[in-house]
Amino acid sequence: MKVYKKVSNQALYKHIAHQIEELIISGQIKKGDKLPTETELCEEFEVSRTTIRDAIKALQDKGLIQVIQGKGTFVTNDILEKNYENIELILKLYNVENRYLMEAREVLEITIAGLAAKRRTDRDIALLESALKNMKRYISDTNLFLENDMNFHIYLAEATQNILFSTWIKPITSILLEEKEIVKARRERVIESHQKLYEAIVQQDKTRAEEAMASILNQYHDESHTT
Repeated sequence: MKVYKKVSNQALYKHIAHQIEELIISGQIKKGDKLPTETELCEEFEVSRTTIRDAIKALQDKGLIQVIQGKGTFVTNDILEKNYENIELILKLYNVENRYLMEAREVLEITIAGLAAKRRTDRDIALLESALKNMKRYISDTNLFLENDMNFHIYLAEATQNILFSTWIKPITSILLEEKEIVKARRERVIESHQKLYEAIVQQDKTRAEEAMASILNQYHDESHTT
């Protein structure tokens, strides 16, 4: 069955890229699927190789597909993860100051904490507990401690059941934490504050969850001005 449509001459590659994108979004082309070869796409759309290559590049730039040398062109398995990276790159390229990242984080994460308390599932609790345990386990390892700190906040965003929150919070948190150094004594306080937030989420106490998150953010703000 032919799923591709012949396109007009105006900005051909854009039309082709859009058509393939729509097929991916609709699920007609699934994550991990291999796209037809360049020759096959030329025949399907009745266009030149250059046009197809431009369309493929446009889709690559969006993180929707990846070209694997010697194997072909595939729909990206983790499209969301790829786009996290794109957002993070944009924030870095535009040199967004940490104070603005922190401002956005404060607005987002207090809302996230409240919603997560109301909507969390047993799976969400298990993920948060795992991240918290790993923070305790790796308290002497800066990189692993911060990695699990970030994971905790990502799992919390996912617990809202609103994909937009995890899409927004991951790149912001990643940038703020990637160069942060926290001495061991402060890490213990970070764990304590996250433990309180975790308990509020478990008990589905929206008010306590929001208060615990505000405390975490204040703690982060204070430490940022003393390191």
